[in-house]
Amino acid sequence: MGDVIELSVDETNKLRANLGLAPLRGTGGGATKAATTTSAPPPSSSSTVTSSGKEMLEMSVEATNDLRAQLGLKPLRSKQEDIHKPAVNDSEEKELQERLDKEKLKRQVQQ
Repeated sequence: MGDVIELSVDETNKLRANLGLAPLRGTGGGATKAATTTSAPPPSSSSTVTSSGKEMLEMSVEATNDLRAQLGLKPLRSKQEDIHKPAVNDSEEKELQERLDKEKLKRQVQQ
């Protein structure tokens, strides 16, 4: 079994702030709010304020995948990867099979 790492709520919130995550709710500590507001966003990211006044963090796919790897999560798929097998047009194959079946039936009738 793996090693257990024990962290206090304040230590957890500092780690979460370094990773760009929101602090745990219900801590009531003022130190966590200071750590959250002074933490810098992860590299390759930008922060914008929306029209509703909320701050939105934007990251590239590579930066997101790096962060996900640090958290032990699977990376996001890139658009270059094929997710599904390409569609195959099998109408010609169906037409050929129908013609063969029709000719087979003709031969059976003639016998």
